[in-house]
Amino acid sequence: MVEKSDRWQYIYFHLPWQIMVVVLFILSSISGEDLSQYTFAISDKLIHFLVFGILGILMFRSFSVSLRPGIRKNAIILAIVLASIYGAIDEIHQLYVPGRFASVGDWFAGTLGIIVMVLIYNGFIRMFFKNQNTGNLDNTGR
Repeated sequence: MVEKSDRWQYIYFHLPWQIMVVVLFILSSISGEDLSQYTFAISDKLIHFLVFGILGILMFRSFSVSLRPGIRKNAIILAIVLASIYGAIDEIHQLYVPGRFASVGDWFAGTLGIIVMVLIYNGFIRMFFKNQNTGNLDNTGR
């Protein structure tokens, strides 16, 4: 039987990045013709930077509380690598969507966003816990 605290930990830490991956896949499946009605005045590179940066943060939070010490210890690297791989897969997926195309520039912008935002998030978490004098400087995000 799954304890209530385990269920809440899953919902709070692990489910958000999994939902985001599904939402990104659905959005990437919108054809180029249909997508034109949803365009914004913001650069698509900035959108990739922010969206994939958020995905990286959500993955980092999840991996930071893993029950497996190897995953917890390498949470930053795993989040950056796996979110970047997902970004590459997302670009390849767009090759098969009518009116869409793959862009190395989009993948690079997303990967840069992942790296920058995960490192900034980790820095804030470490600074917050250091200022709280808890002595807890691990990557748990709690």
